[in-house]
Amino acid sequence: MEKGKEKSVCAVSSLEKGKTITAVCCVSAAGAYCPPFLIIPRKHLKAELLDGGPAGAIDIANESGWINEDVFLQWFQHFLMVFQPQHRSSPSLLIMDGHASHTNSLQLVMRARVSQ
Repeated sequence: MEKGKEKSVCAVSSLEKGKTITAVCCVSAAGAYCPPFLIIPRKHLKAELLDGGPAGAIDIANESGWINEDVFLQWFQHFLMVFQPQHRSSPSLLIMDGHASHTNSLQLVMRARVSQ
C-alpha cells in the first residue's frame, strides 16, 4: 500500500465498558411486534437515551441492567397495552422461556388473569 493511503479502522466504544443493556422483544407469528423494552444499567434515566430509537420503545433504569420479577411485570403491562387492549375480545397467547422472572411472580399471574 502506498504511504499515506493506509486504511483506518475505527471502533466505537462506550464509556461504560462492560455494561449490559437488556432488550425485551416480542413478535407474533403474524409479524406484529411489541416495541422494545430496554433495561438500562443506571440509577436514573436520561430522556435523550431513546433519541432516534424505535417508535414506541420504553426504557427503564435498573442498576444491574438485568430483568427481574418487578421489571418483567412492567414489561408485561407494556405488552398488554400493545397486544391486549380493552376493546379486543379474544385473548393473546404469550410463550416464554422458564426464566425465574417470568414464572415466580404471583402478581404477574393475577394480572394475566384479569386481562382475559
